[in-house]
Amino acid sequence: IYVAHAGTKARSRIEMDSTEMVINEGGADLDFRVESDGNANMLVVNGGDNRVGIGADPDLGAGLHIKLSDSGASVSGTYDTLIVEESGHSGIQILSGTSSTGLLGFNDSGGVLRGFIAYNHSTNNMEFGGNTGAERMRIDSSGNVGIGNSTMSSFSFAATTRLVVGDGSG
Repeated sequence: IYVAHAGTKARSRIEMDSTEMVINEGGADLDFRVESDGNANMLVVNGGDNRVGIGADPDLGAGLHIKLSDSGASVSGTYDTLIVEESGHSGIQILSGTSSTGLLGFNDSGGVLRGFIAYNHSTNNMEFGGNTGAERMRIDSSGNVGIGNSTMSSFSFAATTRLVVGDGSG
């Protein structure tokens, strides 16, 4: 489909073949919008700002903005690749199997899982890792905290294991 935009020569806007569909091949400042039954901006690709919005025209962040309602908040210009916004409670949930682990990982060009925050459903532990993905801190299912130790229950100095620092070797 060829369309003229703002008095320019007609350019290809939608191309389809047996393996793909391309919208806005020429990269003009055009928006792409999908409406739902109750939302005129259910999915918006804002061509001029290079942002994608779900639920609204993206007005925050540098990448993907999921907006259920306006919170009135601003974002950091440094950490704004993904924005989740709602005027009430908002959150992101990671759903995993009962014997699996849900994980938020941090990677860089030096390797994968350079750091992580994980919840192990089989042991009900919250685990924190850093520097090549090694676990550095754990909160176990009893609420005990281990820093540099993942078996706090094996320590019983003064009848408490609430906070164990180190592996006990020194």
